[in-house]
Amino acid sequence: MVQLKVNALEAAEGSPLVRITLQDIAGERQIQIWVGWPEAAAIQSHLEGNTPPRPMTHDLTTNILSLLEAKVLQLLISDMKEGTFYATLTVSANGRVHEVDCRPSDGIAIAVRCGAPIFISEDLLATIEKLDEQQGMEAPPPGAIVVESDDTTIH
Repeated sequence: MVQLKVNALEAAEGSPLVRITLQDIAGERQIQIWVGWPEAAAIQSHLEGNTPPRPMTHDLTTNILSLLEAKVLQLLISDMKEGTFYATLTVSANGRVHEVDCRPSDGIAIAVRCGAPIFISEDLLATIEKLDEQQGMEAPPPGAIVVESDDTTIH
């Protein structure tokens, strides 16, 4: 398994999607996932340390998990089919471990709130890298501003 961290959020003016770049801890390899604005804003907000006046959806989810004394152990980006990523959130509760299917965007938003690590299998990462080599690494959308992890503002 390769551990990843949120490295950048990129958006183009007028685009309904935001690209999240996840980079391995060593900073040598990366994947890019396109997500909706609400999910990207939820990730950005938490990474910047902002607390909304009322709990947003991912905050509510983590609050419920906490009340149930459940712990998020990890997020695994588990598969990619026809360009769509799949993920599994691993949660421990009542002495049992549960794997919950989720969209990577929601999983990332929850994992960063819970301090849980984000992983991808070595095989899947290699497959993505091979596809990127064949297709050429996708350039940022026109008008995008690359925002490194030290400043996660979506522009």
